[in-house]
Amino acid sequence: MGSSIGIAKRTTFIFNTFPLKLDSMQQARLKKRFNNFMKKISAWQKIAVVHHRDTDGICSALLFSKALEKLRGKRAELVFSADYHEKKAIKEKLLEFKPDKIVFLDLSIDQFPEFIRELESIAPILILDHHKIYNDLNSSRTVFIKSQMLSELDGSNYPASKLCFDLCSGLIDLSNETWIACVGLLGDMSYDSWKDFFNETIARLKISLNELKQLKEIISAVEVLAPEKFPELFNDFYSMAPAKILSGKFKEFVSVLENEIKKHESEFEKKAEFFPSLELYFFTIRSDKEIKSAVIDRLTLKHPNKTIIVFGDNGKPLVRFSARRQDFKIKMNELLEKATASIPGASGGGHIPAAAGSVPREHLEEFKENIKKILRQKLLKRK
Repeated sequence: MGSSIGIAKRTTFIFNTFPLKLDSMQQARLKKRFNNFMKKISAWQKIAVVHHRDTDGICSALLFSKALEKLRGKRAELVFSADYHEKKAIKEKLLEFKPDKIVFLDLSIDQFPEFIRELESIAPILILDHHKIYNDLNSSRTVFIKSQMLSELDGSNYPASKLCFDLCSGLIDLSNETWIACVGLLGDMSYDSWKDFFNETIARLKISLNELKQLKEIISAVEVLAPEKFPELFNDFYSMAPAKILSGKFKEFVSVLENEIKKHESEFEKKAEFFPSLELYFFTIRSDKEIKSAVIDRLTLKHPNKTIIVFGDNGKPLVRFSARRQDFKIKMNELLEKATASIPGASGGGHIPAAAGSVPREHLEEFKENIKKILRQKLLKRK
C-alpha cells in the first residue's frame, strides 16, 4: 500500500495487489488517524452512525456509541441501519440530519468510492469494516480501516464489532461491554477464532455462552421478523443489562423465527436443487420476510463442504440471495462477483465463507448458469 494511508491523495487499488495486512508502521499510522478522529469529536457535534442491518452491525454501533459517550459525555445523535447498496436512502437521511461526523460500521461501502467522495462534502467520515477490500478510501476527509489491515485473520473471522471494540479500547475502558463484542462475534460465526476472549468475558462478567447465544438470537429474530424495530432494539441493548434483555419484550420473536427456520429447513431437504459433481445446492424461499440468511446459516452447519445458494423471493423485480461454504474450498465472494459481473443490475460480494447479492428476476437463470459454469471450471478441473 505504500504511503497512501493517511494522506490526502486518494488511490484505487486492484485487489490482487492490495496487501491484506499492513506493516507495523502503517498500522500505527492508521490507528493514530482513528484516535485523532475520535478525540476531535466534541460534545456539541452531531454524529451520524450508519450500521449494517444485522447482529455484527448493531453490536458495532452499540460499542461505538458506548465509546463515544465515555469520550464526550453522550452517545451518537443519529444511529440507523442500512445495507451497503442503499446509497440513495443513506444520502437522503444524512443530508436531512446534517451531521458533523459520519461513521459507517460493518458496511462494504468501499465498493462505491464515488459515493464516499460525495459524502465527504457533508462531513469527515470514519469507516470500520471487515468485508473484502475493494478500494482504499483513506483521504484527508476519510479514515478507512478494515480488520484484515491490522490482523493475520481473514476478515470473515474478525467482525466489525470486534474491530470497533479493539480500536476504541485503545482510548477508553470498554471492559464492561465485552459481552456486546461477543454477541457480535457470534452473529458472524467467529466464536472459534476468539475463544480466549469469550472465556475471559464469561468468567469476569458472570454471563454464560448460552446467554450470549440467546442475545444473538434475539437480534437475528428482530432482523428477520421486524427490522423496523431495530432502533428500539438498539435502545434496549444500550441501556439494559443482558439478563433484562433476555426477559424483555423481544424474547418472543426467537421462538417465532425458530419455527420459520425449521419449516424452510424441511422444505430444503425436499425441494432444493442439488448438483453433486459441483457440490452445489440452489434453494428458493418464497416469503415477504428477510429470512434467507437465518436459514442458510443453519443449512451451512449441516453441509459445510457444499456451496449453498439461497434465494429470497418476495415477488419483487430484484431477487436477493445468500451464499455459504464453510471449508473455504470455494471463495463465495469471488464466486458471486464473477457470476454477476456480466449481468446488468446484479451485484454480489462479501466474505470467503459467506457472501450475498441480488439479481434482476429476468436474469435469474443466467445467474444460476454462471454459477454452475464457474464451479465446473474450478472443481472438475481438479478431479
